Amino acid sequence: MASRNLAASCQLGTAHDHEVDPSQTELFEVGDVVRILEGYLREAGVETRYESPAVGLLAAEGRVTGVVTGPPNAAHAGYRSGTESGNTKEWTADAVIVSTGGSSYPNSGTTGDGWPWLRELGHTVMKVRAALAPMYLEADRVRPEWSGVALRDIVLKAREKKEVARWRGDLLFTHQGVSGPTVLGVSREVAERTGCTLEVDLRPDETPEALGELLLTQ
Repeated sequence: MASRNLAASCQLGTAHDHEVDPSQTELFEVGDVVRILEGYLREAGVETRYESPAVGLLAAEGRVTGVVTGPPNAAHAGYRSGTESGNTKEWTADAVIVSTGGSSYPNSGTTGDGWPWLRELGHTVMKVRAALAPMYLEADRVRPEWSGVALRDIVLKAREKKEVARWRGDLLFTHQGVSGPTVLGVSREVAERTGCTLEVDLRPDETPEALGELLLTQ
């Protein structure tokens, strides 16, 4: 089994080898992390159920008392109290942790199933929107040959009449738009709006005067 000390068992990333900033990020082998978490689950006596997604919550007297699981295709069919069938199973529990999912990557399974469950219990749920997500650009705004091009240490600004967000770091062009730390950083603000434009400051530490002199000498 992998060592419990992740920092000791995994190497720091380097910009050359892994295209990351070692001062900000550590890289861990996915398999090591999974095995460590599985070890903790076994030690705690946790029983793992496969192909049994949660499809609803049980509640009584103002508190959550358990969950309902079903076959993989039941999670999107919409479980409602009182509609149990032979394909679902109820599990009672002293406490329930709800991992709601989101709306950024529905193809990966993060479809936000938990939000309607909480809404049915009386919770106020704000509008769910994509965040920490790459962005698509209008087709005529991105060229195919840009895909894979990375811009280092830039400032990305999102504007809608005025600046609404900015983030400093790296940016990566994809075949349909942009991604990278700066894009993920401003994506929440952009998702709330419909007419945002993106501006890239390639030399954020240069004054206009210094940049003008630099261009004249290059």
